[in-house]
Amino acid sequence: MDHTFRVDRDFSRLPEGGKVPGEHAVFLTGALQEFLTNGVKHGQATEFVVTMMGDTAHIRLEVSDNGNGDFTEKNRDSRIRNGFGIKKIISYAEKNGGKAEFSNEHGFRSMVELPIYTATS
Repeated sequence: MDHTFRVDRDFSRLPEGGKVPGEHAVFLTGALQEFLTNGVKHGQATEFVVTMMGDTAHIRLEVSDNGNGDFTEKNRDSRIRNGFGIKKIISYAEKNGGKAEFSNEHGFRSMVELPIYTATS
């Protein structure tokens, strides 16, 4: 299988000493794996763009692909309800004050955003 990955990152707006909780880092690693696996397995994607960015309050992971999945607004709820990985990502994000969004325009786009905590002096 040939797949193309492009990784972008922007942490220029993170405060000095800003911290991402270890639990969030582990979660984001698993979410990235889930997004890539779903792109290949369900959408037959061959190209992925992974973007990680952070600011003073949040860290965001976005994965876009060129897949041809059939995820739509009409079947969104049933697809999420039947997809253990996506359900778990949404649950974790919401439980921790974040959010997760998914869309299927020009390929599939997955996004998860979590709050980060700054170091205290």
